[in-house]
Amino acid sequence: MGDSLVGFRPAVEATLEAVSLVRLHGPDRVARAANNLASAMKGWCHEVELLYDGEGDEQRASEAIELYEEMEERFVALGRETLSGVLAR
Repeated sequence: MGDSLVGFRPAVEATLEAVSLVRLHGPDRVARAANNLASAMKGWCHEVELLYDGEGDEQRASEAIELYEEMEERFVALGRETLSGVLAR
């Protein structure tokens, strides 16, 4: 797990950079969804790191993953809705 965790934080940081662009340039609804996704992703990363260090709680980590997945679904749905509206014009 240690090797996987080494790559996890940089992957989260890179994703957060992309999410920040959406937060800055996207429509308000999509920007809010991106902000929620970023928060959930940070929480997930934090809980995974705590588990690895032996200080975490499996239930909290599981809840963080579920929240991230929910926020991801919302973000993707809003993004697709927005893009389909733009492409239909």
